[in-house]
Amino acid sequence: MAQNALLLQFLPPNQLLAMLLGVGMAILVGGLVVGWSVRERRRITRLLDELLLETPIITLTEIANKLGMKRVDHGLIMRAAKGSRNGVLDFTRTAVVSIPLLRARLRRLLHDESVIHTLTECDYWGIPESLMGTFIESVAQEEGLDVILTTDGNYVVVPELKERMRDVLDLQGRIEALSEAQRLGVDPDALIHLVTGWGWDLVDIGSGTLYSASWLRLTLERMVARDGAIDLQSAAERIGATPADVERILRYFDWPVLKTHDGRLLPLHLVEERLAELLETKGVVDLRAEADRMGIKSSELMKVLRRRRRQLVESDHGEVFTLDYIRKRIYDDVALQGWIDPRQEAKALGVSRHIIEQILGQDKSFRRTGDKRYISLRRFRSWLLEEIKHEGLIRTARVEKEWGLSGVDLALLLKQFGLKTTPTRDGNYLSLAWARHRIRQMVESGRVVTPSEIAKKFSVEEGIAAALIASVEADALQTRDGSLVPESVVRRQLRKRLDEKGVVNPEEYAKELGIDVSDVIRALQSAGLECVETRDGRLFSVVTLVSLVRRTLGKHGVCDLRLLADRLHLSTDELVRAVHSHIQDREELVGPVECIVDLSWVERVQRTARESGRIQVSEFARRHRIRRRAALGLLRRYVRGAYISSLDSYVALRPER
Repeated sequence: MAQNALLLQFLPPNQLLAMLLGVGMAILVGGLVVGWSVRERRRITRLLDELLLETPIITLTEIANKLGMKRVDHGLIMRAAKGSRNGVLDFTRTAVVSIPLLRARLRRLLHDESVIHTLTECDYWGIPESLMGTFIESVAQEEGLDVILTTDGNYVVVPELKERMRDVLDLQGRIEALSEAQRLGVDPDALIHLVTGWGWDLVDIGSGTLYSASWLRLTLERMVARDGAIDLQSAAERIGATPADVERILRYFDWPVLKTHDGRLLPLHLVEERLAELLETKGVVDLRAEADRMGIKSSELMKVLRRRRRQLVESDHGEVFTLDYIRKRIYDDVALQGWIDPRQEAKALGVSRHIIEQILGQDKSFRRTGDKRYISLRRFRSWLLEEIKHEGLIRTARVEKEWGLSGVDLALLLKQFGLKTTPTRDGNYLSLAWARHRIRQMVESGRVVTPSEIAKKFSVEEGIAAALIASVEADALQTRDGSLVPESVVRRQLRKRLDEKGVVNPEEYAKELGIDVSDVIRALQSAGLECVETRDGRLFSVVTLVSLVRRTLGKHGVCDLRLLADRLHLSTDELVRAVHSHIQDREELVGPVECIVDLSWVERVQRTARESGRIQVSEFARRHRIRRRAALGLLRRYVRGAYISSLDSYVALRPER
């Protein structure tokens, strides 16, 4: 670069420009020449392809004449011939042979004469034997014909050879290529090349015999299955080969082998399959037993196992376990007793305790206890539920003895399991759900449940007992001291009091039981007891009120409901509504005067009025225990007449005759 820079520096500008123009012109002329040469070669190639479709052999001179060349440019024509797809130069390089016509002739010879004399065709076409052989094999492949090269260099069509070779292979498992080539009079290598080109799975060990790979593999595997290993001499006699051939076959199959104590060969993949089967089905391999059975060292067997790249554990007892086998064994032991001691399990298996602890530590369903055992949380929870089902109580001493858990661990696990409990005075745990169920049963049996009774029964504090009682959903009423009184008891007592006295004071009864008045009213309503409330808060049974009305009607024939209501501190309207539905056929309610009369009494009054002519109103009211206004209203309703105020008498009209 430095020299060029100096040259440019010392050259005059006009000389530098002239030099650049000269270089450019040279490049342009060279490009034009090359372009013309390429176009001319392509033109010659197209013409040559057309000529070779009809002319078997055409010389370079003839090509030049066809092109009208004054001077034959052999180099240009040869380059064009090399680029032709329909032609090939002969061995003298003075003529071009037509490939389509050559292939057509070879195709006709293969079908018509079943033989091609290679030398004759080579002399005729002027091409080498190797190139002719390539054309013959290509045409035969296109036509689906099997051809083979004989010892004298000719190609012969063998139409039934493939079927016969297949039958031989199926029967014997091998093809004796040397004897077949001798019988056919062909080159053995050519026959082997032909047969192997059919795409069959064959093994050529170089001895002149072609073996079926599947037949060889099956034969050797059966020999191993029967004898436990491969004896070279027996295998050689079986397949018709030498012991060295058997070793070559094993190498062909890429079968690494182990040598047994007696010199036999054991294919490594069969050993691996046996070990894999044992590990998959049983999860354990007894190294000593398997090594003795196979006739090899247990150390070699262990090397095979290590090549599997699988997590295996070797025990002190000469066994190899998979982690899945150890895990399954652990789970089986836990399923029997609910817990496992890693030290005992490791000793029984002959493995390290840390392996057992590692497997257990990876499973969140196990928990380590204070005595270094591992318990199944699932089994422990089931055990807790069974304890609660029978006693409702979880005894910490029993938990520590059977499961090795302290009181603190037990409390944490109870919270983790979602089991709601409360500690008792003696340090145990009481199930809240079980306690509520028992309290509900006591209430349903009609018993009054008190906090002191529950505290004593379940060995808990009275505050906890009161909270338990308050959380129970039962048909009961809670008293002020936290007790539960069954509503059935309240209803029964209220019904008894109403039956005996006819009246009950809700406030006094509520105060007596320590419950709210509203609870008493609700109990009466739920019991279906019809009552009427007085102005002072008492409740009269409707049955009692009807009974009082009946008694008054039986004694006087008339009942003044207002007087009765005033005497009982009731609302007259409430009393009327209460007894209205209980009026019998011979009774009548006189609404305006608020009285109930017996119709037989009405008839007696009417008869008396007709006989005496008049009735003293005040005396009538006093005698029948009714109000004077009510007496006057009844007389006006049932007796025709008029009231004379000066006489305080009701004068009955005499009936017309």
